Amino acid sequence: MADYPFDQAWQHESERLTALEQGLDPGTIRHLEALGVGPGWRCWEVGAGAGSIAAWLCQRVGDEGHVMATDLEMTFLERLSYPNLALLRHDIVADDLPEGGPFDLVHARWVLEWIPDRRKALARMVSALKPGGWLLVEASDFVTLFHGCESDIVRKVVTAPSCWLLGSGCWGRLRLLIPNMAGVCSTT
Repeated sequence: MADYPFDQAWQHESERLTALEQGLDPGTIRHLEALGVGPGWRCWEVGAGAGSIAAWLCQRVGDEGHVMATDLEMTFLERLSYPNLALLRHDIVADDLPEGGPFDLVHARWVLEWIPDRRKALARMVSALKPGGWLLVEASDFVTLFHGCESDIVRKVVTAPSCWLLGSGCWGRLRLLIPNMAGVCSTT
């Protein structure tokens, strides 16, 4: 995962993550509510970013529940303070599964796009679930997001990385990663 292009030391990274959260959290929360996430659940947030969903999960699962938030970069997550939250610097492919499982829910949003070995990452997430637990993986869909979203914030967030990728020479590498998702089934 050393190739992740967004450095949390970048002066605008907090703004980028906040804009993503503002645009994406409502849909993520609708999915989590539909799954029935509630008091007492044990949840693992993979690639927790700035932590908005980890914070929401902490509030939702209450004092009897537990949330494990992991990411390669902890800068923004370390700002969170909930008694039922554990933070861990973690690589989903290379590191041992975090303690605290098995989990009722494993959630990853916009994570698999950056991982060359998606199958291993998915298998590890599934293995961390308790029987009957839920795996919620949200993948980016820039075409639908750009054309179907009325939010100016989301449009800016979608446009900025695309411009950066085109200018940096990373676009070709990213384009090659996306077709490797073949064979992964999903439901909406």
